[in-house]
Amino acid sequence: MARASLVVGSGDPDGVRRAVAEALGGIKSEMSVEPLIARLEGEDACVRRDALSGLAQGLEEIDRKLLSRDLGGINPFLDPSEPINDAFAKRADSKLELTFEDVQMRYEKLAARFGLHLAWHAGDH
Repeated sequence: MARASLVVGSGDPDGVRRAVAEALGGIKSEMSVEPLIARLEGEDACVRRDALSGLAQGLEEIDRKLLSRDLGGINPFLDPSEPINDAFAKRADSKLELTFEDVQMRYEKLAARFGLHLAWHAGDH
């Protein structure tokens, strides 16, 4: 496999970068996931969102929805550097017909896995 970290860079056109990230995420192997996780903290917001989009491909549908900006499970995805706040979590519980506690629990697990920031944690304010 070509070195994924070389093909998912900020210089790639958005569509190409997104397609590569989603393909890598769909493979679900540690070798393909590592470069995407490394990109979650990159300088370019588009690269961070595309990396999260790729990683979301290997998740349950409900978690993909929670990671997408419109809660539909497709692009655009959240910027992993921006905290997920209570208002967004409340919108998710309503739209996805989950309890607020279930939404928070799922975000807690996703945050632990992908280093997401949750505004309800004291250190993320």
